[in-house]
Amino acid sequence: MNAALQIALPEHLPLAALPRLAGNSRLGLEPVASTSQWASSFSISNLTLGFRASLYDGRIGSRTTGKERDSESGNDYFGARYYASSMGRWLSPDPKIMSKQRMFDPQQWNMYGYAKNNPLIAIDPDGREVKLLNEGALQRIQSTLPASVRSQVTAGSNGMLDKNAIAAIKSSDPNVKALQTLVGSSKVVEFGTGKGAGGYDFSYQSKDAAQAQIKAAGGDPSVQTGPNLYLGLTTSASKSPDGNTQVMVSNGTGDASTAPEAELAATAAHELYGHALDEVQGQPYEHEVNPDGTYDPNGAVNKQTQQIEDHTKELQKQP
Repeated sequence: MNAALQIALPEHLPLAALPRLAGNSRLGLEPVASTSQWASSFSISNLTLGFRASLYDGRIGSRTTGKERDSESGNDYFGARYYASSMGRWLSPDPKIMSKQRMFDPQQWNMYGYAKNNPLIAIDPDGREVKLLNEGALQRIQSTLPASVRSQVTAGSNGMLDKNAIAAIKSSDPNVKALQTLVGSSKVVEFGTGKGAGGYDFSYQSKDAAQAQIKAAGGDPSVQTGPNLYLGLTTSASKSPDGNTQVMVSNGTGDASTAPEAELAATAAHELYGHALDEVQGQPYEHEVNPDGTYDPNGAVNKQTQQIEDHTKELQKQP
């Protein structure tokens, strides 16, 4: 399941957060009523809705984190160390003492803390570094691909895309080929959805709304030829705090709540298959500008990302 594309956590927990309880090892959750069933590519086992809390029940061997509970001690074995759900703490320090991820995250300096002390929105799959999950990010990646292959793109409980499943997709679509190249890279690209990035909130204003605003101010609305938008950001590995290429795109909330789905999908493809892929391959990845600072439509990266956007928007028209 190891692959080069990691699903990162959004800034805010989604409203449909019930499946996140599957990563909560502070409380044991036992299914009690087969009312309706949910399935998630991130869940280790499917459970039915209607839970009752159970700190320890000897009848249940595998807990909701997917780890085996020792029937004598009541502790959970994660591979690298044991976890005491009664205390919400590991019983031994993290064997991976130093990493870039830990250096820049004070929540991980506690060598006994589980999932950065936030088990409702994060898990630790093996007792080492935390891997964050974001179903919205997976759905956004799927939206960049032809409808016929989207279900073949899945992620494991470690937050990594399934490299083998993606490599097995039979398609000549350029976005599929780009994703296959990206997950086959030896480098890690962190991809997530959120409300903003780079210190600014994501935003979207349609062409019509922008023209109306210009006209109301006494200007010439014809100068506005498209929407005003800021929906994604790619941070290079050399500039990111953990040394991985990071891509953050809008989750369609806040000032970007009116952004069409096609625009959100095109942005994800633009950032992933344009900037991020070029960056991990050591190629120029930043937009070109003219000497006066204006956008250069003839720049190689600009042409490439525009082609990616146009193609992705065409994919959105597929049934």
